[in-house]
Order: sequence, then structure tokens, then C-alpha cells
Amino acid sequence: MMFYKEKYVFQMAYGDSGGNGGGTSNGAGGEDEPVINLPGTGGLGSVRLVDSPHSFTDPPRYFQANDPYYYEVDNVPIKQLQENCLWLKDQVTGTTFDISGVSKAKISDLQPFATGEDRVVNIRPGNFIGRVNTVDTGNLGSVVGGSDTVDVSRAQIFTPQGVQIDNEVFRHVVGENVQTILGSNGLTSHYQHHQSKITEDGYTLRFTPEGTFISDFGPISVNTLTKVQSAVWQQISNVQDSAGTAKPGLRQLSVDFTRRWGGVFRTSVVNVDKLLSIQVPEFVVSDYMDNNEAYTPTVRIDLVFLYTHPIDSTKSSTIAESAGAGPRTINKATVGIVKGAGGVLRANNGALDIANTPANIGNDPAWTEQSAPSGRNKYYDSSSSGENVSLDILSPLTDQVNTLGGGAHGFENATTYSFPSPDDLLNLAPLLAENVLDSDFAAIGQSVLPICYVIVKDGSPVITEDDIIDIRPFMRTAELTYSERSGLGAANPPVSLANPVVSKQELYASLQLMRNYLLDAIIDTDISNTENTITVLNKHFLPQELTIIDWGNRDDIGSPNPRTHFFTIPGLPAGVSHADIKYVYFRTQVYTSNGDPAVVYISNGGDVVDERLLGLIDGNGDDNRAEGNGGYSLMWPAALGGADSLAVTLRGTGPLRANVWVDAVEYESTYTINSATVG
Repeated sequence: MMFYKEKYVFQMAYGDSGGNGGGTSNGAGGEDEPVINLPGTGGLGSVRLVDSPHSFTDPPRYFQANDPYYYEVDNVPIKQLQENCLWLKDQVTGTTFDISGVSKAKISDLQPFATGEDRVVNIRPGNFIGRVNTVDTGNLGSVVGGSDTVDVSRAQIFTPQGVQIDNEVFRHVVGENVQTILGSNGLTSHYQHHQSKITEDGYTLRFTPEGTFISDFGPISVNTLTKVQSAVWQQISNVQDSAGTAKPGLRQLSVDFTRRWGGVFRTSVVNVDKLLSIQVPEFVVSDYMDNNEAYTPTVRIDLVFLYTHPIDSTKSSTIAESAGAGPRTINKATVGIVKGAGGVLRANNGALDIANTPANIGNDPAWTEQSAPSGRNKYYDSSSSGENVSLDILSPLTDQVNTLGGGAHGFENATTYSFPSPDDLLNLAPLLAENVLDSDFAAIGQSVLPICYVIVKDGSPVITEDDIIDIRPFMRTAELTYSERSGLGAANPPVSLANPVVSKQELYASLQLMRNYLLDAIIDTDISNTENTITVLNKHFLPQELTIIDWGNRDDIGSPNPRTHFFTIPGLPAGVSHADIKYVYFRTQVYTSNGDPAVVYISNGGDVVDERLLGLIDGNGDDNRAEGNGGYSLMWPAALGGADSLAVTLRGTGPLRANVWVDAVEYESTYTINSATVG
């Protein structure tokens, strides 16, 4: 609240508050906030004053014996009486009285203000609804079964995971053990979306709605609707049908995962129980990339916000802010600030200095070298020298160009100032993965509520009320339902502009293109009622390497003449013989005992003309032994060795010893297709 005092105004106390008539306070809270205490009420009849640009002078100035007879002196008490009348008018009607209703300035909840005496922005107590991204508020179960990988060799390429409820949780639910808070918020007790059932019919796969409330054989019951139907509590989620195939009940499974993660991505009441304050950094010209003499930075725009912490949680919330040895934790709503112009392009890893010498861009030979593959480790960042560089953003000097002409510091005509994006800039969803929940930084999530922008001016030692742009959002509702919000938030990799969500039609179109490609490019036949065959290569990895040569010498391997070695592949899939194997993956280890080079060659059948290098160890020029560990891995077409075995021919040179192993094989499978197979 700003009080403007005319010359010759001498303010005196009114009421018994001990304050001044116009006051030196801005009405922003604190002990000196203007309040009239009505007598005889013991403070219960206090009336809080509204903001007014007019002062109240009590008593008005009286004429003095030595006052000159001059009109300006004569008008002083008249002006004071007029100010008093205008001040009283504001107390009755408000300073921003209009037809639309109460202005934002009249709402005290979470109201930002400044005293004009320092660089502090204060936030009054209040509450709001905020998104909660804390992953450790519940943990009523653990993830079991299933797999987090896709395996196309399985009939079910993806098997969903389930949730197991601990015995202690069940004791909490039934009331046997109530020493700790269960943290129930309703999300774990009721279904949030309708059920969808996976229906398979031959080669057709689809999702269909499931539930008696959509049946034509009876009336619709409100008790069967999703929001009033209680979710099932079971020891382990039933993620598969009775046949063991991966057909999860997504409605129940979504509730179980809500219990597991503690209701991540939900909304909660957040309470600010006392006055919060934060220091606004001073304006620093060097924060800008200023290499143009025609322009001078004059203004920076900062964003003041509140970190969200749920009112119903006694556990700490972890936020993306450093606290020395680790991330910072909070137990209540906490104020923060984004420095809106905080960084120049700093060179890293020996990158060319372009901040001080922008003419180097495109002209210096080092600039061209940085674009080569060898220079890709050179880069620039926009970090500043501030205390919390993670909350600094770059504000280019170009943002100042359109602001030089008008208003105080050009703000009124500003169209290109860097205003930090409220809310979205700092909101962060955790990455829900079972292997990172305990200690990984990927488990950190945070939500913030933007409060106000602060105009930080060059040369201004304090923050005033005029420097604050109040942007408090009120009566905001969630844009998505909890299920929709949690589904997007739990996407892995996270959903973004670089990884957009795939729609059903887009997926179907991709599958159609793949089908057409297989028919047209791979099969390349006119499929009719006649049968056609296709041959596919399949890779089989051995559970552990198969030893062909175990530290054999030249005679064991074959030297000077090649030697054929026979071997059998263990654990081939059913119906696959060694005659179906087309390629073998070999690996070797070679060493020389006297410093001379040693080589192992491989061929198919004793023809040394067609042999290939399998293992090599260079000589070190002395008598000491030298080893080469697995330096070569070779895929080679094996020969049928008879009696369901394979054969390969090896030859060694030099004073060597060697190991030879087999890691994997590729075999052929033949499939018969016709018009009915491909639809």
C-alpha cells in the first residue's frame, strides 16, 4: 500500500494502534500493517484498512501565529481535508471498485508484497491446490512378476507386472496395527476409469468395454459405476488370465500401482501457515550477453513461486534443488525464485571464447574445428555465477531492444522481455521404474505454484510494490483426470515434444505399412490359395560359451597344416538340427610365449585360400609372454560335420597357444503361408 505525502503534511497517530494516519507501511502485512483498533473491544473490533494512494492526516494542520498570508500555505489544510475524504472513500468503496467484482489485490491469500525498504518479496499465508509428485508418500505394495522388456520371441511379447500388498498393509487396513499413518486419500480405494477387456479372435486383437452397467440385459445401476465402486484389495494383482496369458485387468491394476507409488501425480491441498519471504538478487549487467554498444540492459524479470508439499503427508518432499551433499527436502510449502536473466554462454572443454569476442563465430579456424567429430566435446552453457544456477535462465540482449523507448525502464512497451514460463518451467515428473526408486535422481519430482513476477531494475536498491506483477492463479482445476495424468506422467521414456504420444490410428497405420512391406518386399509372391514358404534366420545364444580349443598349441589347432574340428551345439530349440545351422559366432584368445607374433586362421573345410583371420597377438620384441583377449569375434558359415554336428577348419602360425569358443549360432526356420495366414 503506497501513501503519498504532500508537502507540509504532518501525520499524527489515530486510534490506539500506535500507527500513523497515513502510515509508512505499504499495507503489505507485518507488525506495522495499518489497523484501526476500535476502543472497548479488546482488539476484537479491529478493522483492516485497504490500500489507498491517499493519506489520512489527523489532525489537519492548523494555522500558526507566524504563518505567512500566502495562498499555498492557506491551501494546506484544505488539501489535507480533501485527502482525508478521498481516503475514507477508498475505505468504503475500495481503490479498484468495478462492476466485475473484487480485484486480485483485495484477496489476501498468498498475496505477494514488498515493503519498499529492502529486496525482499513476502507472501502472505493461504492455501492452494497443487499437483503432488512425491513417490514415497505411500508405498503400500511392491512390484512383482512380469517383465519390463519386450521379447518378440515369446507368444506374449510383453508380460505386465503386478503389485503385491504386504501383510503389514493389510493389518493397517483392518485396524490391527494403527501406530503409523496409512495415508489413504481415496485414490487407492476406488476405481478411476472404466474397465477394458482384451478380446482375441484368431488374428484379431481389440479392447472392448467391460461391465454389467453397459449390458442390454438389465437396468443401469449407479452402484456399478466406476467412481462409486470400491476397488478390490488382493494380496497379488491378477495381471493374467487363468491360462497364464498376459491379459491384465487394467482398471484394477491401475489402482494397485497407485497403492505402490503412493498416489503420484495426484492433486492435494497445500497450506502456507505463515508469512514467507525471499531475497531477490540484484540486477547485474554482466548477466547479459552484452556485445552491442547501442543497447544497455536495464531490467530483469524474475519469477517467485511456491514448492508444493501435500498437507496430508508427514514425509519430506524432495525437490530439484541442491542441498550440498544431495537434493533438498522440504516438509512444507517453500518459496523459490527463478532468475530471469542469469547467464552468458560460457565456453567448456576448451571451446572457443565467443562471449567476449563474438566476431570469432564463423571466422576463427577453431570455430570450424569444433564442428568436426573430434571437437564435439566442446560446448557452451548458460550457467551464471549465481548461488543457484539451476534456477537461472538465459535472457539475451535482444530482449531489451523493444523496451528502450517507453515507460519506466521501458516495461510498458515490452513485448520481448524474457518472462519465465510460470508453472511448467519447474514442474518435474519422476521416472517410475522399479530399479531407480530408492536412491536415483530420476525419482525426484516437484510441482510449483507461480505467485508473481518481479521487475528487477538496474540501479534500484529495493523492491517496491510497483515492481511486483501479481499472477496468482485461482479456482484452477486439473486439466486431466488422475488416471489420464498418471498415465502420461509414468510414460517411460517420458512424454515430450521429442517423444510424443502415439495414437491408435498412428499405431494401426504403422502396422499396416509393416504388413504391406512384408507382403510386397519380403515375400514378393502373388499369394493366392496356393501355399508359399518363407525362410527366416533365428539367432540362438548359448547359455555359456562352448569351448572348441582349450589352450591348445599349434599341433592342437593345426600347424603348419590346417586341422578340422568337430563340435555339437547344446540346447538347440525343439525341431532344430545342426543341418539347419548356417552361421557360427567364434571368439578367440591368443598368446605368444617368446615375443613373436602368433595368428589363428579359420576356414570352412581345409581350403586355406578361403581362410579368415580369427585371432592375432603382435610380438612385443622380447621373450616375455603377450596375450590378446577376445580381440576378434567372427561369424562364419559352418560345415555339416555328420551325425548332427558341425565342423570348422583352423590353422595357427607362430609360437602360440589359444582358446577358441562359440558364443551363438544362427539357424533357418521355414514357414508356410497362404491367403488365410496373412488375412
